[in-house]
Amino acid sequence: MRASSLLTAYLLSTQIFVEQDPVITVTKGGKAHLRCRFSTSGNSKVGTFTWYRNAPAPKGKEVNNDTHPTGIIKEETSFKDNDASIYILETLMQYAGTYYCEVDLVVKKATGNGTRLVVKMPENKPNSGELECICRYKKYSLTDILGKKIFRATAP
Repeated sequence: MRASSLLTAYLLSTQIFVEQDPVITVTKGGKAHLRCRFSTSGNSKVGTFTWYRNAPAPKGKEVNNDTHPTGIIKEETSFKDNDASIYILETLMQYAGTYYCEVDLVVKKATGNGTRLVVKMPENKPNSGELECICRYKKYSLTDILGKKIFRATAP
């Protein structure tokens, strides 16, 4: 058998195992760490990784800075350490869903089982130092005023 045939047979027999956290919960506005670790039956360290949202490829939508404009950090150098994790810098409510990590080692691909990202609203704690406003007999928190844009700069 020729050397190129042996190499092809070896590469095709390589197995990829991808592990992801089943669920992570993040508070809206917080940083989400979507972990993805992989191992192989061979020594291949050449390849790439891609994340998809709500379904694996080809049906899922690729996760990048266009789909998540608050920012995605993808460290390509971590791939050498069998790490294909990403960070979502500022998690928004609409980012909730299941994320799939796909590892591509040139001739073979594998996808994890997915990580369900749960995004929760921050708790409104009493005496948290949050400013309040009494506006025409109704009490609003500063979050209500700024978040719902009910603040008016005119006096009653």
